[in-house]
Amino acid sequence: MVQKNVQFVNRQKGAGTRFLFDSMLSKNGITPAEINGYLNEEWNHLSTASYISRGMADVAFGIQSAASHLGLDFIPVAKEQFDLVFRFTNENKQKLTDLIHYLQSSGFKSSLTDLEGYDIQDLGTIIYQTSKLEETRC
Repeated sequence: MVQKNVQFVNRQKGAGTRFLFDSMLSKNGITPAEINGYLNEEWNHLSTASYISRGMADVAFGIQSAASHLGLDFIPVAKEQFDLVFRFTNENKQKLTDLIHYLQSSGFKSSLTDLEGYDIQDLGTIIYQTSKLEETRC
């Protein structure tokens, strides 16, 4: 049952959060027209949370770290995994090798420990690689 007296703030079209929310609406037979504020769009998680903290909306579909940063309540709905996808070429080989090393570093991982809602256990793990990447092992 959709609550018409609850004001929602949405993410912009194309955002992963928006895609996930739209998929969940569709799966549950709810149309966007049933969501009060569905057309109110913000461009990042922190601005969406800020919209709520300023009393301009009651609820949004967002991430825990943004909610926690602004002292908002948070109810987990889904877990998402994000992967870095790239084309490894001779031109970008050194920059991407450096990036992979950085993602795998303890310094980078420790910089994320204060952000709530993130699981960094597999951060920097290479899950698929072509022969080009294998030739230039990090």
